Amino acid sequence: MKQVLIRTDSGHHIGSGHIMRCLTIAKLLSKTGVNVSFCCRYHHGHQPKALEEFTVLMLPEPKRYTQTHGDYPHSNWLGCTEEQDAVETLRELKRAGINPDWIIIDHFSLGAAWEQKLVSETQSSLVVIDGLRDRPHDCQILIDPTLNEREPTCGDGNVFLGPWNIPLREEFAGINPRIRTQLKKVFVCFGGVDKDDVTGQVCEVLTQKSLRNRLDRVDVVVGASYPYIERLKTLCRQHSNYLTLEVQSSRISHLMEQADLAIGAGGGMSWERCAAALPALCWTIADNQSVPNEQLAKLNAIINLGKVTDALDQQLESTMLSLLNEPNKLLLMSECAKKVMLGWNKKSAWVAEIIK
Repeated sequence: MKQVLIRTDSGHHIGSGHIMRCLTIAKLLSKTGVNVSFCCRYHHGHQPKALEEFTVLMLPEPKRYTQTHGDYPHSNWLGCTEEQDAVETLRELKRAGINPDWIIIDHFSLGAAWEQKLVSETQSSLVVIDGLRDRPHDCQILIDPTLNEREPTCGDGNVFLGPWNIPLREEFAGINPRIRTQLKKVFVCFGGVDKDDVTGQVCEVLTQKSLRNRLDRVDVVVGASYPYIERLKTLCRQHSNYLTLEVQSSRISHLMEQADLAIGAGGGMSWERCAAALPALCWTIADNQSVPNEQLAKLNAIINLGKVTDALDQQLESTMLSLLNEPNKLLLMSECAKKVMLGWNKKSAWVAEIIK
């Protein structure tokens, strides 16, 4: 039986996007008979419940986070050097008796040094998921799940470019990408963590009379690690016939299908929204979301609101009123979003390479 190890992390400073897209990949591979394990470092906000159906090798919690841990822009996310991480990963693999045929790496703090160390000890083949391309790699397959056209470097191996190379969650298999023509229902989700509580700020604005009187419903989704849950629950109770709240929802595709507009951030959920032909208002809440948001805005698939500022209230209210008063803007976004992910449900060639 093929053995695959996935090295990725989640946490309050990282978010949950990496671990959630790797979970989708893991489930897909498992269905083909591949034995999948995860290796994660314990960070504050790590989400162990998301991976409970898989074997998880846990690396120790970092004592400090500093940029001196490496030369990459996100080296400090790891909490140690990538050399130390490689040693600890190899130690846990040996302890668990796992000898992977393939290793999938989805981590902005790991690059060629880590990859070379793991290959020299395990003889594994490597898949790297990297939408930043801001550090060297030494791998067989590189997946860049963005719309960026970039030349491969010598260590990138076979490059697969585009968001359709990352499988969407199984629940999206039967999604109906309907074109929206009016704005009545809103879907709000800023990922699994949202440490700055943009969700709460957005919900406060949506309960203002100028919008409340013109919308039917707002569905809000947060992750299990969302730090402000009690405050949000109180707000939803106050508007129980208007605001609905789900924590760690398994109905994202259904909620997107029902919605006329999404409000959220960039990241993996961008491609799910496009698969549902769902127009979106997007803020950038992490640096790596900036370029994809700009690209989707150029394609008229979203309205890019930039980084969150103190003017969020006025910015959101005026944008919402514009869409309510000019529904043709909504229709255009919906049509353009649908075009972005045409053909996303075809099996990626890199997945076939692993399971053959």
